[in-house]
Amino acid sequence: MMVIDDVEQGSKAILQTSLRALPADEWLWAPYLGGSSDSFWRKAEAFVPETEIPEEPLSLVPEVPHEEADLIPPSSVLRFRVERGDVLCCFINYEAVSQAPAHWGDWVESVLEDPASVHALTAARVLEPVRLSAKLSIRRNNNNIDFMVSRWSRDTHTFVFPWGDCGPTLQDTAMMMRLSTRGSVAFDPSNLSSADARLVDRLRRAYTAAGKCGSRFDREGRVRAPSKSGKTSWGCWLRYFFKDLPPLGTMPPAGQATEFHGKMFDSDLHLAGFLVYWLSLFVIPDFPYEGPNHTVFPLAVSLARGDFVPLGPLFLGSLFHRLDQVHADTERSLGHYDMVSVVHTQFLMAFCFEHFPSLAPSPVDLSWSEEPCPRITRWSGVSSTKPWGRRIDDVGTFLPRPYAEPVEGVLPTSFFSEDDRIVDFQTDGVAVPSSALAAFAAACLCSLPALCAEGTRSVLYRPDRVARQFGYDQGAPGPAPPLKSYAESHRRFTRAHVEELAEGYDIVVLPRNDREAFFTANGRLAWRRNLDSFINYVRGAPEVPVFQTFTIATCL
Repeated sequence: MMVIDDVEQGSKAILQTSLRALPADEWLWAPYLGGSSDSFWRKAEAFVPETEIPEEPLSLVPEVPHEEADLIPPSSVLRFRVERGDVLCCFINYEAVSQAPAHWGDWVESVLEDPASVHALTAARVLEPVRLSAKLSIRRNNNNIDFMVSRWSRDTHTFVFPWGDCGPTLQDTAMMMRLSTRGSVAFDPSNLSSADARLVDRLRRAYTAAGKCGSRFDREGRVRAPSKSGKTSWGCWLRYFFKDLPPLGTMPPAGQATEFHGKMFDSDLHLAGFLVYWLSLFVIPDFPYEGPNHTVFPLAVSLARGDFVPLGPLFLGSLFHRLDQVHADTERSLGHYDMVSVVHTQFLMAFCFEHFPSLAPSPVDLSWSEEPCPRITRWSGVSSTKPWGRRIDDVGTFLPRPYAEPVEGVLPTSFFSEDDRIVDFQTDGVAVPSSALAAFAAACLCSLPALCAEGTRSVLYRPDRVARQFGYDQGAPGPAPPLKSYAESHRRFTRAHVEELAEGYDIVVLPRNDREAFFTANGRLAWRRNLDSFINYVRGAPEVPVFQTFTIATCL
């Protein structure tokens, strides 16, 4: 008998088919599925929505009825496609940097001894992130990274678990990487001034010249005739713009030269060349991953001038694009060859450590530090051996707001307050503090700008799907906002276009730092529907449209 969806009777199948227990042997053929460590389907089938939550929810955007909720399409999640048999699994080589390369710390130290360079980096708000890059070392755990990437939805840009979804936000980016959520310059590489275009052209020519810049030192640190290089590697770029130095740990013979200045060391392009290296390695890693890429040349020129570009949105948008690319590359590989990914593993590892503390190693004690450090430094140099798959599907392991409590030795932030903050966008002439605007911008649905080897992009940002991470209550999410162009996506994070940021909002409440967020009953009903759609999809049933009224069969 057909009935209208009614949660009192528990889990229902969205389609006209009943659910059944999923036999484990159907999932064992993929490396991240099956076995005692994979609890996803067991917990998904056991999920029962809570329907009696009396407290009035606090939301930034109104929730919709659960029948109209914007569901996560199962085909947007890589593990579901593998389980269904649509795509074959393949091995992924994660090639993004996990620690500072040789002599990078020397280059950072040299640049920070120059007052003019420090002034430009300070004006661009990148001085702290540059310092961070010289000492950060987070060893990647490929099995755990694979596990998280397999849960990534390329439609909603969140990770999927039986209890709901979570994902990196602009708040995570600002707190850990110290990359600004907002800025004053809307960077658009397609609209460069003639002066900047000439500087970018010089960087391109320098890229070719640097490729011929082999080291003058052999493996023991002895000077030899300069070696020839076949392509512009990280070492070539460093030698051309900074110095040629003997390999680390070697002892050059007495009386022998121990360094050779690069051709561009004292040039007006030196700081831009330094920022190309930093951006390519630590902010927007991309292909070619063996050396600097042309994508960041215009951005490096802008930052070297001291432009305050909001790097947080660019970083996060580019990360989303790279995670989406893993899914697309897996489709193309057909299981026939391994893949290379430049997903920012340092950030992903730290994100999981912060939000799943029981799965993390013991953090570094920063209380002794003479100067406060970026929060991600807590995870630098520690070893991660715990497999995330054993407990990550338990709702109790997830910590929505890890940054609300200050940590001794960590740089302070203005994101959080002991009281609710009221932001008034409807009254003309009311000044909104920049800290409140940054917190508000991080929690708003929008498009994020992204840079990649193919050019500029924009990707959807859905903080409404992870509202608890901002102190709001998680309700049933409505439809995604329209995807805007790169230029539109970027400029909304700048001071001159604050009206675009506030469009559609009147009075906004920013929750206090100790507010405990929850799931609404409506949000839980929507999630049960989504879990049922996942189960039916991997069984081969047609995918369910996101918005429609339908009847369903009672679970037998």
